[in-house]
Amino acid sequence: LCLIGGWPCTTELEAMGNSAAELQLKSKELQELREVSHFTQDEIAALYGDFQKISSSQSDDGLIDKAEFQEALGLKDRMCVDRIFELFDENGDGVINFREFVCGLSVVCTRGTVEEKVQFSCRLYDLDGDGDISEDELYQMLKASLVERRL
Repeated sequence: LCLIGGWPCTTELEAMGNSAAELQLKSKELQELREVSHFTQDEIAALYGDFQKISSSQSDDGLIDKAEFQEALGLKDRMCVDRIFELFDENGDGVINFREFVCGLSVVCTRGTVEEKVQFSCRLYDLDGDGDISEDELYQMLKASLVERRL
């Protein structure tokens, strides 16, 4: 199971077939993504189908924008969406490409290492990016989490 959203990981991916869309990935791209993630080539091919569905849900441009990301995650709180989106959007261009999608999911899914999850969590809470989590940053993120969970 993934730690966020409803994206499939591990055994769910293995059960998916290879649609024509999934086969558009080149062998070289699959191999490269396999080397930088915790997924197999078959799982990456399956994720490509999910990526295409998400990236075309509002604008069929082959990239996931923040609105599509929020819709896919089913989150309401803008702060949570913004923070997670920023962590997935590694190059900061305002959209998530397929490589960023795979790398982000690789960390938050069960196959991500404890160290990767800790780094992801610290970056999530470190709102100003200074390498430290202040009391105010912790408060803001906890408040946003409670709002998201309607507690």
